[in-house]
Amino acid sequence: MQLSMAEKAWAVTQLKEPALMLHSVEAFTTIWVTSLGVFGGLLALAGAGHLADAVASLLLRAPRPF
Repeated sequence: MQLSMAEKAWAVTQLKEPALMLHSVEAFTTIWVTSLGVFGGLLALAGAGHLADAVASLLLRAPRPF
């Protein structure tokens, strides 16, 4: 996130050059969307783990010693 914020702050300084401004905003958007995708994937993985745990706890109501 720090890189994307730094990129956004740098983009503001490039207002005199529209091509560089557009490139900066596109780079920020790419970094932001990628970060959200990674976070979403990790969240989905954690959710699947919780779901598997809930199903296992329903199927194995009484803990059994090994």
